Amino acid sequence: MGDMQLAIKGVNVSLTPSLRRYVEEKLVRSVTRIFARDPGWEATTLELELICETHHHKKGMIWKAVANLKLPGKRFRHDAEAEDIHAAVDGLEDILKREFTKYKERSRSRLLRGARQAKKSIHLDRSARLFRKGRIREEGA
Repeated sequence: MGDMQLAIKGVNVSLTPSLRRYVEEKLVRSVTRIFARDPGWEATTLELELICETHHHKKGMIWKAVANLKLPGKRFRHDAEAEDIHAAVDGLEDILKREFTKYKERSRSRLLRGARQAKKSIHLDRSARLFRKGRIREEGA
C-alpha cells in the first residue's frame, strides 16, 4: 500500500506536526491495515480534512474530521464531529473501519454467492456425487 497518495488539509486550523502525526497514526494506519489483509484491495487516494467550525454553533468550537477515500471504482466520504479534534479523529476512525469492512464483506459474499450458484448449476452423474460417507453407489454395483 505504499503507492497510496495522502493529503491532509486543515480548514480554520493550523496543522502542527503532532496533530499530523496523530492523524497519520490513527487513520492512515487503520486504513492500511484494513486493505493490507487482502492483496486485491488497493486504495489510491486518501484525503483528510480537519475543520474547526464556530460560526453557526451557539457555544464552543466544533471540530469536524472528513475523509475521502478513492478506490478503483468506488469512493467513500465520511465525517465525524466532536468538541475535541482528537475525539473527532477517533470517531472517524471507527466509522471508516465499520464502513470499509462492510463494503469488503459485501463484495466477498457476492463472489461466494456466485461460486455457490455455479457449483449448484453443475449437473453430475449420480454415481460421481460425494457425500459425507463417501460415494453413493447404485444397488447391486
